[in-house]
Amino acid sequence: MQRLDQLSEKGNDHKLIHYLAEDAKGWAQLRSVLRNQIREARSLAAEYCRRYDQGNGPKATQTAINQFDAEVNGQINQLEQTVKDILQFVRRFVELFNSTCFSTL
Repeated sequence: MQRLDQLSEKGNDHKLIHYLAEDAKGWAQLRSVLRNQIREARSLAAEYCRRYDQGNGPKATQTAINQFDAEVNGQINQLEQTVKDILQFVRRFVELFNSTCFSTL
């Protein structure tokens, strides 16, 4: 969902939960892509270091890959948690709104 669409709807878009669920799915897919990229980077670094590098290269390379992995995973975790928190808030708001509407009927 585009930010301008959200603002123009002024909170009245009934597809918000769907959009948030899609965002959560996207983060899971991104995490899977990252996992595959990290695996390939480790493999490439190990092969390169085995063939061409002597000394501290393999350890330094693996350390850099591990740091990158941890940093990006941490950012994805934060984004996933934000989406989960918003989803929970929206669901509770809808439940409260529906219970209030039905109690006034």
